[in-house]
Amino acid sequence: MTAVAVNQNNDLGSLFGSFTQDQIELIKTTVCKNSTDNELKLFLYTAKHAGLDPLLKQIYAIKRGNAMTIQTSIDGLRSIAERTGRYSPGEETKYAYDSSNGLLSATSYVKKMTPDGTWHQVSSTAYFAEYAQSYKGQLSQFWGKFPHVMIAKCAEANALRRAFPFELAGLYATEEMANGMNKTKVDDEFLTEDIIGISPQDDVQINIPEGADPTSVDTYIEYLSAHYSQPIPIIRRWINERPEKFWETFHKWSAKRENLEDQTEIVDISDEDQG
Repeated sequence: MTAVAVNQNNDLGSLFGSFTQDQIELIKTTVCKNSTDNELKLFLYTAKHAGLDPLLKQIYAIKRGNAMTIQTSIDGLRSIAERTGRYSPGEETKYAYDSSNGLLSATSYVKKMTPDGTWHQVSSTAYFAEYAQSYKGQLSQFWGKFPHVMIAKCAEANALRRAFPFELAGLYATEEMANGMNKTKVDDEFLTEDIIGISPQDDVQINIPEGADPTSVDTYIEYLSAHYSQPIPIIRRWINERPEKFWETFHKWSAKRENLEDQTEIVDISDEDQG
């Protein structure tokens, strides 16, 4: 049997000698937050297989509901391909437009050398409508400002996986996954920015207005972190980008909380909104 099969004492550090148990716990509370033990095992295996260091935030996991995706940057995918010794950038990305000059798609190219020494060009097309993140009909910050860059990264990530399926299996660029967030409920209104290019970052500070209870603010941030399955530093960054909307929703949440009899009922806010 493998080490995974006989690991009955839940010592996840024994799965990968490169990580201590303390490091495993750190990973689980930062870049692989809210994961089950099996999801954490999969994440660590993928990180080792890809040669990426979670503690340097080269790879991280995002959970939305019960689904976990393992993500890295486009540079991370390129680096993995480069280490094979069989990768080279392809020709320049090509774009397609509609009759009104609106961006339709991007086709990216990468080159791979096969064992006989022959170079082959692999292409993939990504369609803007399928990847671009928007909220109430308005493109999010990065997709609005850099549409060509964003859709090109999605196309290149697809091409890299097609060319190197073994090395890149199960790995996605953050740009590819950004359109998966559902922001339709009242308490979601302030979270209109995407997570493009953001990996969990430490020590993100927010300015708490005079009169606001810091403990209640921390509680609400923890609620949002659980609600969105996003690390607290990313929630704090969102707050800094949309402070007025955050404090508006914080006061609404506080008012609801004051009417509840005990802490257990706080969780019902999320359940009520989802209904």
